[in-house]
Amino acid sequence: RRWCAEGQRRFPGDYRFVECDLMLLVTPDARPDIEQAWALARRIDSLAPERRREFFRREARMFVGGVVGRAGDVDSARRVLVRARGDHGVDPTEELVGYEAAMRTLIGDADTAIALLRRYVAANPGHSFEVGGDVHWWWRALRDRPDFRAVLATTR
Repeated sequence: RRWCAEGQRRFPGDYRFVECDLMLLVTPDARPDIEQAWALARRIDSLAPERRREFFRREARMFVGGVVGRAGDVDSARRVLVRARGDHGVDPTEELVGYEAAMRTLIGDADTAIALLRRYVAANPGHSFEVGGDVHWWWRALRDRPDFRAVLATTR
């Protein structure tokens, strides 16, 4: 939070520091504030570079979906996530697929998350799901599932 705020103070026109605040809203320590999430997504829309604006608009909405789900409205979260998907022209490296998988994991859609992760790993075979030798917190709810371990095995 400190560095997101400091970045916004120093660089008020840089969308990445707004994105930082939005990403923090899906963390376990944050209160899932839907109104704030949508406001941050709109701000990202206005600040993101023109040539990649559509990608960042959709990425922001993936995180909004995660916030909505964390707030308890899983059906609405699913609708937000589906609408945020991008085609190959917007997302040639399938990054949005990875973000959707993370948000699906956070809202308890493990089977959908695994299916998305298979697609993501096919496009990004070198991706690591670990940070500091442990599975990144996004994926901890999946770590004991054999289908997730099978996805991990394809990246090593």
